[in-house]
Amino acid sequence: MDGVVHGMPGDYGTGMPGVYRAERDGEGYMRYDASQYERPQGKYQTIHEYGKTFYELPETVKSPGVLPETRVSLEKDGEDE
Repeated sequence: MDGVVHGMPGDYGTGMPGVYRAERDGEGYMRYDASQYERPQGKYQTIHEYGKTFYELPETVKSPGVLPETRVSLEKDGEDE
């Protein structure tokens, strides 16, 4: 692997469902679970790990939107505030 990953699959340690932080070449990135987040606008990388697909964006870029079906699930589970 070419970078340092922070967080663990399933938990990710970010406080946001389906998101975790990674570092590569001294740069920080956020990885968003493609099954929970919309495809980002602009430049991004697709990462396949932990049996999932993630969209990887620099930390400074705005996060992609949550997919409607994920939003409904979070509201149903009482996690939407």
